Amino acid sequence: MLKVNGETRQSSNTSEMLFNISYVIYYISSIFSLKRGDMIFTGTPAGISKLNSGDIVEGIIEKVGNLKIKVE
Repeated sequence: MLKVNGETRQSSNTSEMLFNISYVIYYISSIFSLKRGDMIFTGTPAGISKLNSGDIVEGIIEKVGNLKIKVE
């Protein structure tokens, strides 16, 4: 889930991806080595919009945690 200034802008699940996450990891790791802490960005669901300076963006991953940042 992605929130901007407390408003949900995107909400989706990996089950809705074109390729399942296991295949994505397999494919990427066949090209180069993945290391602890690497992040894989897979695209974005509907709801994308412009961000402005001062916006608070919060990414929430179920069973993993939250990341909140302020746009400068």
